[in-house]
Amino acid sequence: MMRKFGKTVLPLNCDKDKIKELIDLLILSLGDSFSFKSLCQNFKGKAERENLFKKEANTEYSDIELNSQAIISINKIIWDKIWNKELIIDLYADTYHPYPNDFILIKMKD
Repeated sequence: MMRKFGKTVLPLNCDKDKIKELIDLLILSLGDSFSFKSLCQNFKGKAERENLFKKEANTEYSDIELNSQAIISINKIIWDKIWNKELIIDLYADTYHPYPNDFILIKMKD
């Protein structure tokens, strides 16, 4: 068994529909607002638990990161939700938020 230490950027082995399904579930589980970074971190954890990363055989990873294609896919899903008026971007800079330099997204309620 090989061990890779440090951060390893890996692609996903699932399609866009699966990514959207996971993002939708995560958004439902998060509060009324959330940061893009926290969404991605939650997605990464879920993808690890569901074995959705393309890993080398007989290899253990100490820290897996999403590749740029996965981040782009998540961005596109979020922008679709913004265009569909399901989410809005919070333009207020809250320096006390855990991710003060991150985009905060607010769920729109009917």
